[in-house]
Amino acid sequence: MSQPMPADLPVPSVIFMDSSMPNLDGLEATQQIRALGHSGLLLGCTGNVMAEQIVDFIAAGADAVVAKPMD
Repeated sequence: MSQPMPADLPVPSVIFMDSSMPNLDGLEATQQIRALGHSGLLLGCTGNVMAEQIVDFIAAGADAVVAKPMD
């Protein structure tokens, strides 16, 4: 994902980013999305709400982190 997103694609107002995904973890995906210029709300989602995980998600570009499961 080194190319910018095409201008004609709709931009999501909120992204919920899971920390554990099969091909690319949520931290790296968050960094790539921010590198593409997305400035909208991006929420990290994780079942691991230890302080280190939250700090890592915020450092990667998440605006906040929410715990799973969400009610």
